[in-house]
Amino acid sequence: MAVWTVHAKDGVVIDGTEDVRFLKDGFSVAALIFGALWFIWHRMWIVLVGYLVVVGLLGALAASGLLAPFGVMLLQSLLAATVGLHATALRRWSMELRGFTEVAVVHADDAEAAEVRFFSGMTAQTTERRGELSVTPPPLPGFADAVTAAPGQA
Repeated sequence: MAVWTVHAKDGVVIDGTEDVRFLKDGFSVAALIFGALWFIWHRMWIVLVGYLVVVGLLGALAASGLLAPFGVMLLQSLLAATVGLHATALRRWSMELRGFTEVAVVHADDAEAAEVRFFSGMTAQTTERRGELSVTPPPLPGFADAVTAAPGQA
């Protein structure tokens, strides 16, 4: 079962689900293989610029002869592995810059199951602004009872 983080624009769901994103936590093979194209696909412009600077520095080191071709290949492989390992964290950071806030963590096998589990378990509270729904994750089973119980009674 995979772990999915749920992100909502400004931390609220407004009249539907178009401003809610589900990100699967874990290694990204697509980011490992495609690198810059993966950043472009997910509109991660700041991360893309940083990635291209690092790749450009590696190319400059190779062209100047300061680094052997095997060293360049090794460093490029390490860069690709690092991107694959941290792709979700980089995407989460980019989404935070665009105003998305993490509102919940869901355990599910796929994206559809994560959506069903999140929307069936969330509690919606109407706020004063334009009938928006505030998203709060459901409480953990037994957790509220343990917090409210007096010491020694839990």
